[in-house]
Amino acid sequence: MSRARLSAYVPRAVAASAVAAMLAAPGAARAEAPGMPDTLEGYRFVNAFVVSEPDNPLHGFHHFYVNDRGVEAFRKGGPYPEGSEFLGLVYALEQGEGTLNEGEPAAVAVMRKVAAAEDTGGWRFALFGNDGTAKDIDEAKDCFECHTQVADRDYVFSKPRSVGGIAVAGKSTMDDEQAAPGPAQGAPGQASDEDAILEQRINERLAWDKELAPFDLEAEVDNAIVTLSGSVATIPQSHRARRIADEARGSGGVVNATYVDPALAVTADTPRPEDATLKQRIGEILAGDADVDAGQVEIRVEGGRVTLAGQVGDAEQKARAARIVRSLYGVGLVDNELAIARQ
Repeated sequence: MSRARLSAYVPRAVAASAVAAMLAAPGAARAEAPGMPDTLEGYRFVNAFVVSEPDNPLHGFHHFYVNDRGVEAFRKGGPYPEGSEFLGLVYALEQGEGTLNEGEPAAVAVMRKVAAAEDTGGWRFALFGNDGTAKDIDEAKDCFECHTQVADRDYVFSKPRSVGGIAVAGKSTMDDEQAAPGPAQGAPGQASDEDAILEQRINERLAWDKELAPFDLEAEVDNAIVTLSGSVATIPQSHRARRIADEARGSGGVVNATYVDPALAVTADTPRPEDATLKQRIGEILAGDADVDAGQVEIRVEGGRVTLAGQVGDAEQKARAARIVRSLYGVGLVDNELAIARQ
């Protein structure tokens, strides 16, 4: 099979999904750059997502696969052994009536684990046109710089997912449930109680987000799987809603059923919340984030200006806490005085 026809192997999905996938760190020039394979044999599907920014070199609808060398590490969340490889098949992006669809095949992205690529976290990254011709990219700037935010997962954004016990890239989650009983095997009502807490957590976050507060969005949770519904005005707003749901503590996966209506207009401003209300919501939202340990975070609010004090576990948590707070409706300036806990 020719390289130009590699994308013919990919299923034609009708809607954008999940998780900003795994495009991880490319590598240093002294480490050999990855080539493009001729077939998907030996690769397993792990993710699909959309890059909506037109100026991004990876703009389009993506399907991503991991090779057999890296599949066990993917299931565990890393680290990845030498030779692990992720393959992305990229289509042009077409918007239908309430859907985001794959257009014509556009490119092939390859990321390979190469220990010698020390400057970029031990990964190399390459991009090829649909005809197999290598494209000129700045690996560090175009890829690695973004993926340093997931250094704790070996620079890989994708996470193992499951829906209805069917796991991405491998074994069923039913195997794990038999080894360690979860909510479905615990006390009656336990799963529904946890779902209700997660549902409230996500809906509060959506309602208080600066970009999304004007829109009528709703999250419903069933067995930790989040379904988003409602309408927004732009594709990036739809992606933002999905990302908020995905990053909530306890989220097991997201079905993004939001509708993008470019004609949707925001006609009224929401009054600024009282400082006491804003402080309470900030505390709840930080506590509900999966990547921030907010147990020792102190919050002060005065006229919409927020001060974060206390301590968190590392610099990534400190930066993330401030980003979350800045994104909330009613927040003006943010003074990030968080200290890093000594290890």
